[in-house]
Amino acid sequence: MRRRSLLAALLVLLAQTVGATVASAALPPPPPAPPDCKTCIGPPPPPTPLPTVAPTLLPSQPSVDVHLAPTHVSRGHAAKVQVQAPQDATVSVAIRYKGTKTYKVFHTKVGASGTAVQAWTIPKNAPLGTAQVKVAVSGTGAPFMLSLIVTR
Repeated sequence: MRRRSLLAALLVLLAQTVGATVASAALPPPPPAPPDCKTCIGPPPPPTPLPTVAPTLLPSQPSVDVHLAPTHVSRGHAAKVQVQAPQDATVSVAIRYKGTKTYKVFHTKVGASGTAVQAWTIPKNAPLGTAQVKVAVSGTGAPFMLSLIVTR
């Protein structure tokens, strides 16, 4: 009987030891102690978010289309510039023949159709060669530069 009680006591002790080991294995280990360092102040701070700049919005430019016809023209014949632009835009056409100052300047407005047409006759004494046609449309920025070749 004594043997039984001794065996029972050992079993109880063994069960308590195994139970304590299992219970301690279920808990995570504690974190390591911080180092004894006077210059260490702890973990680094989180990153600082940088402000972002909003995208630059450019005002939309009106759509403009410029055509010169014909591009080769004889003296005494007609040439024309056709401009498609917003209604009521002012159109200026300046023609400069080769070797001369600005020969002719026209001003017109774009009508309700969205089109302005300016036609002119090439002078009979216009110099042969390339004439520069500068078309400026109000509210569109840089002028359009076109070339017109004057032939006999």
